[in-house]
Amino acid sequence: PDLLRNYLALIRGMGDPLIRGVRQASLIDIALKNLQTLRQTAPDARWLLPYITYSQGMCYSLLGQSWRALFFLERARQLGPPPSLAQRILLEEAALRDVLGQHALAGRLYGQLLDLRPPTPARAATLLALIQAELACGQTTRPAERLDALLRREPLPRPWRQWLWLQLGAGQTPEGPAAEGPGAESPAEQ
Repeated sequence: PDLLRNYLALIRGMGDPLIRGVRQASLIDIALKNLQTLRQTAPDARWLLPYITYSQGMCYSLLGQSWRALFFLERARQLGPPPSLAQRILLEEAALRDVLGQHALAGRLYGQLLDLRPPTPARAATLLALIQAELACGQTTRPAERLDALLRREPLPRPWRQWLWLQLGAGQTPEGPAAEGPGAESPAEQ
C-alpha cells in the first residue's frame, strides 16, 4: 500500500505525460530518481514494475532521450502489463519509432495497438498514424484505399470516419462530403 501510494503521488505530481505533463528537465530528473528508488525498495512488487518502467520511459521521452526511452518502453512491454497500460506503451513506442524514422516498425506497433481494441478516439488516431507511417516508409501509396481496407477491419462511427478522411486530405468520403466546419477538429471536439 505505501509503495503504491508513493508511486501514485509521484505520477500525480508529474501530470499525465500524454495530456499535460511536467516538461521541466530538473523535475523530470527528480522523478527518475524517485522511480529508481521505488524500484529498489520494492523488488518483490512485480505487479508495479510495468508501471514504474513505463513511467521511466516516459520521463526519458520527455527529456528527448528517445533511445533510452525505447529501452524502458520495450522492457515495460516485456513485463506483461495489463491491456490498458500496454496500449499506452505501444502508442508511445510507435510514436518514438516514427520520430526516429523507423516508420515500418512504427506501423507494426500501431497494428499491435489496434489488436488491443483501444477506445474509439484512440482507434481513430491510431488508424491515422498507421496510414501516415505506411506512407512514410512506402508501404502504401494510396491512403484512401488503405483507409477503406482498415475501416472494414476496424469499423468506426461515421463522425470518426469523416474525421479520418479529412485528416488524410481527401475531403470527400465514400459516404458523401466530409463533415462541415473546421477539418482539424476531432468528433469529440465538435
